[in-house]
Amino acid sequence: MEKIVGAVTVMSDADASEIWNIILSKFSPVTWDDIEEVEPDDIDLQMLKAIESDPDCHEFTKESDIHWE
Repeated sequence: MEKIVGAVTVMSDADASEIWNIILSKFSPVTWDDIEEVEPDDIDLQMLKAIESDPDCHEFTKESDIHWE
């Protein structure tokens, strides 16, 4: 996964988009229309409120801290 992320990072937006579309067509027959919409839970609502009301709410997760399944 890290190799893909590294490769896409240095690509132009057009090339990265083309690669993304290849990945989707090969590995993901699911579209946005297939995903069930659910109501936000309490944590979601807290995050949305922070995004709207806290101008300093820009906390990002380092790539090394993300655990891919």
